[in-house]
Amino acid sequence: MPDHAALFARLAGMLTKGGVLAVQMPRQFAARSHQALRDVAQSLFPDRFDFAGWQAPVALPQAYAQMLAPLGAVSVWETDYIQRLAPV
Repeated sequence: MPDHAALFARLAGMLTKGGVLAVQMPRQFAARSHQALRDVAQSLFPDRFDFAGWQAPVALPQAYAQMLAPLGAVSVWETDYIQRLAPV
């Protein structure tokens, strides 16, 4: 969804007094798995996929901390989940 600042302000405005807005923003776009998918898509369908100048649709945690700060108390963090996959 575009314009996260406006979206979060609107959602926060719907909260009752003492309410909490909890949001999870997936930011795995730089992961090797996602890069590999973009590479495959571009190599198989170069006329359909052009990732030149591509930007992930989710900002850095610091950006969200800044946009949420005027709306109330803010706690922002980022977590990497490591999954060990069994060999095939």
